[in-house]
Amino acid sequence: MRLIQIDEHATVELWPGRKLFLGNDDGMSLITLPRSAMSVSLSNGTTGFIYFGTAAKSTVQITGSKAKGRLMALADAILEMERPSNGVKLP
Repeated sequence: MRLIQIDEHATVELWPGRKLFLGNDDGMSLITLPRSAMSVSLSNGTTGFIYFGTAAKSTVQITGSKAKGRLMALADAILEMERPSNGVKLP
């Protein structure tokens, strides 16, 4: 399992194709997030989690401070990216 702590990165961007761009003083990383099911857990008082796969067998886990709001913004961006188009059908 891969653990990503987004609070350790100054730059966190979601790119098309479920690619997560992370940058800080040490360098940059581009991580392709899995296409498996995603779940969000905010049960802990200060920290939240995004899991890919099942909670018991996740392949990637992203964690971050709930107070900063970056974790929920990332989860919302992933959901928006995966949302089907507005239903307009082309001929």
